[in-house]
Amino acid sequence: MKITGLKHSINGKGSYIALAICLIGLGACGWLTIGKDSDDRTAKIDKSSSFISNVSSSYNDTVNVGKVLPPDNDLSQPQSSSHTDSNISSTANESSSETESAVENSAPVADYFVLPLTGEITKPFSLKELQYSETYADWRLHNALDIAAEQGATVHSAGDGIVHDVYTDSKYGKVIKINHSNGIFTLYCGIKTAYVKKGDTVGINQDIGNLGEIPCESAEKSHLHFAAIKDGVYISPLELVKFE
Repeated sequence: MKITGLKHSINGKGSYIALAICLIGLGACGWLTIGKDSDDRTAKIDKSSSFISNVSSSYNDTVNVGKVLPPDNDLSQPQSSSHTDSNISSTANESSSETESAVENSAPVADYFVLPLTGEITKPFSLKELQYSETYADWRLHNALDIAAEQGATVHSAGDGIVHDVYTDSKYGKVIKINHSNGIFTLYCGIKTAYVKKGDTVGINQDIGNLGEIPCESAEKSHLHFAAIKDGVYISPLELVKFE
């Protein structure tokens, strides 16, 4: 009887111990599960926070506010290059203008003027009274002096200056334009061969070319079409010339 009772007692205590172990095991599993869920939730929260932070950062970039940004492969380099080329071209043009201006500002100042060749004035300067044109068979204004001379005659500079340009005009043939400073320019139209080039310094009565033809006055007697400009306005060359 005593042995049997002891067995029952041991068996009863063993059941409690087994139950306790089971409860402890269930508790541990639950704790591990809860801990894992907590870690997963924390990781998700961290990822969400990181994503929100990145999105927020991109929209807080003040450089891109209000802009529709193109894809990276559409960030056109030619546009940047064109802008750079434009700046280079603009800088080059400004430099060229400044150089030309400096050259013109260094032109000698003409103290007095003479006629570029000796001959009869066949047509006067006239911006008020019409002059008859044999070439066009009509009446028109005339912005220069026509001075008679044979083709091949030597043409001289009317005053000290610097050659502003040498060019060919469809109406007036080859033209030599000289800058005499103080806003004064003289033009020699109908030149056959120019003895000077742009940028050359010339003195009064210096040979600058010989006489050729003037397309828009080809029916007229051979002559030099001699014009003068003061402050951008055509004036009579006789206003410059001093006769003794």
